[in-house]
Amino acid sequence: MIAKSEKQWYAVYTRSRQEQKVFDLLIGQGVDCFLPKIEVVKQYSDRKKRVSEVLFKSYIFVNSTPKQQLSIVQTYGVVGFVRFEGKPVPIPEVQIDAVKRFILSKDTKLVAEEDFLLGQKVKIIKGPFKEQKGSLIKIDAKDFVVIELEAIHSYIPIHIHKAFLKKMD
Repeated sequence: MIAKSEKQWYAVYTRSRQEQKVFDLLIGQGVDCFLPKIEVVKQYSDRKKRVSEVLFKSYIFVNSTPKQQLSIVQTYGVVGFVRFEGKPVPIPEVQIDAVKRFILSKDTKLVAEEDFLLGQKVKIIKGPFKEQKGSLIKIDAKDFVVIELEAIHSYIPIHIHKAFLKKMD
């Protein structure tokens, strides 16, 4: 039996649009996972439709021990763990709980308070990547952008809502 204290939350980077498939495969392996989704209204040419969308594109969160990490990374669709200095970066449970509370809240409408420009330095102020800094590399949609987080000479692109960001001076 695995002691609960040995387990920690980690962010796992997945192939593009493979979050749900990876989540299902890992659940099937008995791995404790979290895939945050929000309900959004999509406007099509002839109708509006309410759909469930992944909150953090290409990421899922796993609560695992170091021994489970090899089998997780060998799962189809997993690119790897988010790493710093070559080691998977644990995410404090309080941050995962905050994302869960946000998802469960009735008011999940995100509102961006600032406008951003390409190349601008930003800081993540909400969510599991809170306090991380990066550069805006793409404006993906009306309210979503892609930022690059620098982690020891390698860059990690993250698709994120503008409401989770703050401009840096």
